[in-house]
Amino acid sequence: MFLALPETCGHGFAPTPKHQSSLVRPDPRHPNTSMATYHCTVKVGGKGAAAPHADYIAREGKYRGAQRHEDLEATAHGNMPDWAQHNPSHYWTAADAHERANGATYREIEVALPRELTPQQRRALVEDFITQELGDRHAYQWAIHTPKAALEKGEQPHAHIMYSERTQDGIARDPEQHFKRYNAKNPERGGCRKDSAGTEERLQATRARWADLQNQHLQRHGHSARVDHRSLAERGIQRTPEKHLGPDRAQALAPMDVAAILERRAAEGERERAQQQISQLDLSGDLSAALADRARTEQPRENEAGVTAAMQRFELHQQIDGGVQDALQSFERWQAQREAERLSRERTARQQQAERENRENRDAAALFQSERVKLGVAVKAHPKLAGPYAVLGEYNASLREQGLDEPSRQAAMATMRNTLAQRIERGQYDANQTEQMRFPQREAIHEANQDRDAPTLGM
Repeated sequence: MFLALPETCGHGFAPTPKHQSSLVRPDPRHPNTSMATYHCTVKVGGKGAAAPHADYIAREGKYRGAQRHEDLEATAHGNMPDWAQHNPSHYWTAADAHERANGATYREIEVALPRELTPQQRRALVEDFITQELGDRHAYQWAIHTPKAALEKGEQPHAHIMYSERTQDGIARDPEQHFKRYNAKNPERGGCRKDSAGTEERLQATRARWADLQNQHLQRHGHSARVDHRSLAERGIQRTPEKHLGPDRAQALAPMDVAAILERRAAEGERERAQQQISQLDLSGDLSAALADRARTEQPRENEAGVTAAMQRFELHQQIDGGVQDALQSFERWQAQREAERLSRERTARQQQAERENRENRDAAALFQSERVKLGVAVKAHPKLAGPYAVLGEYNASLREQGLDEPSRQAAMATMRNTLAQRIERGQYDANQTEQMRFPQREAIHEANQDRDAPTLGM
């Protein structure tokens, strides 16, 4: 059974307003800092899910070579026990086999990576984060994927960092013992101790450390973009988090709707940068001093005009966003209508098929009931009649064996033929279904013959 539920620390791809932090505020130390993307979520995998998920992130097994999975940028593993040093799939397969039924076989930290960094720089960032978070304590496997964004069409680099909750203690264990329950008194007799790191405080701390490390790498490589792990509300940004569309819904959008969404995102970015600049201006509480300080570094009038323009564009795109939401709702209604039409077509097809079968059954029953139609002709027209004809033939043979007179035999055969015809009309052609019908008739005739042949006692 597979569990992949976001922990409370992360918003994943279906964020809640509490933890939404896809767009980040500018760095106060860099007034012209550009906006970057932040994403960090923790997932948990249950028994039976580890090996398939490892194949997925490493694009192995059924994910190797498929066109939609040719986005693997880099992958590696570490801290594996001796029996999985050269093949990490051995570790995850053992976890699926030996971890307890309700235990977690792995945890995964999924993070968005800066587009500004090169592939080598992104790898270095991931490796630094693993060293910081896991050290030499947990077996792990990671991969960097670079799929295309559904709307912007650019790369969406992100990393999957999959690790075991089992902590290394230097004791050599075979796969089965490795995943047994920990024995505090005699560690060598039990499995490795588990450290779930599942508390709210530790998860929030992980998110904060990822933001700090990402900003360090961005600064190290000369980029002004910064990320912030806090939610929109915590950062004082009054904006409804954007809903995740997904590839299917994004592809269904009209070009004008896509353009409107992208323009809205740009306008929101400008608005948030403008709000940050205004907040910097008001921080001192002394307007004249703040204006004087601002005049030494920027042109106040031009900046004020830019802020006003950004606010106007944002309000305009809020109106556009309403149209986009209407378009999405129309698309969902269209999808529902298509599904209803499909179900209606299937229902009609089933009804028509049932009507055809009923008509064929009635025709076959009428053909079978007619004594003037020869067996070969009837079976050629309806091959399924072979079974009922076989039962009828065996029944006729049994009547002859009993020495029944011809009128009685003909009457019994007519009764059996009618009974079989009724079964055929209901679609019961199989000889196994009609086999049981011979015995009551045979027993009744046998009893009648006994009554007829019984000696009469004289007075």
